[in-house]
Amino acid sequence: MSNVSTPTSATADDKARRVRDLLSSYYGNQPASSSGTGTPEAVTPSRKGGFGGSRGSGLDSAAFDADRYLSHLLHGTRLDGLLSKHVEMSTEIKVLDSDMQMLVYENYNKFISATDTIRSMKSNVDGMDSNMHELKTVIGMPFQHVAIVAQVMPCLLAAATPASD
Repeated sequence: MSNVSTPTSATADDKARRVRDLLSSYYGNQPASSSGTGTPEAVTPSRKGGFGGSRGSGLDSAAFDADRYLSHLLHGTRLDGLLSKHVEMSTEIKVLDSDMQMLVYENYNKFISATDTIRSMKSNVDGMDSNMHELKTVIGMPFQHVAIVAQVMPCLLAAATPASD
């Protein structure tokens, strides 16, 4: 068998990188990949530039003004540009929805796994109660023997030592 990656694994790697980069761009972190493909800028150019230049803030910015952005788009863009922007944004929305659904599914699986682990730990701890009671009984036996020896020892010592006149 050769070590050549299959198209499926390459696609999965690209998708994972794209999801990581999209989340990084959404949360304001630097993208994890340093390659030119799959970066947030390549996937979603409109998210960084706002108005396509350095004038505006990004669409994800808290200071983003939707009315101003829409007005700028309507007055400064031709119809074919508006249609391409619509297609671009619709595609981006579908990709983000798909990625969000995938993340929810993964987190749900992690939650179920954690719940099963906690349930298993609880049953193990419940089984340990009887073992701990048994251990307490076994550990207590030597202390009982020491107490009996401590009571009997003075009598044995008194009987073993000769009385001095």
